[in-house]
Amino acid sequence: MLPGSVDSVKITSLQPGTVYYTRLRAGNNTGISEYSEIVSFLTAPKRPETVTLNRNNIRANGFAVVWVPVEEILDDYKILVSTDPTFENPDSVLADYNFASIGKEFNSTVVDSLEAGRQYFMRLYAGNSSGLSLPSETVNVLTLPAPPVFPLEPENAFVDSVS
Repeated sequence: MLPGSVDSVKITSLQPGTVYYTRLRAGNNTGISEYSEIVSFLTAPKRPETVTLNRNNIRANGFAVVWVPVEEILDDYKILVSTDPTFENPDSVLADYNFASIGKEFNSTVVDSLEAGRQYFMRLYAGNSSGLSLPSETVNVLTLPAPPVFPLEPENAFVDSVS
């Protein structure tokens, strides 16, 4: 029994993602009440572990990345892509990939519409109602250079030698 007038109690050391049942009794100097009805509650799930990346496939205008699915209860994967390796400059984060939702049913995604021959940095997160995981390892991607453009007009072409 708790001393004094108490209208709430903090219960600690509960396990994530677990159903608990509780009931209450009240008491004073004249006696103790009957138990209340049983109330059940579910604790929030464990925050997902860090996502482990498997591989990536680099192209001129983007890249694909594959990861190992997390085992915890999952609501979503989120991707963050920046031109700043520290991710600290908000202007360096690509708008389309600023914690963009990928969905929980996928373990790969394609990052596209990037500039050819430019360096990008990517992190992946797993999330649920308890929050986001720590970031994955940072992927450092240098997109492939754009293919060369050959002259199409005859005045732009030249012949070095004729045999």
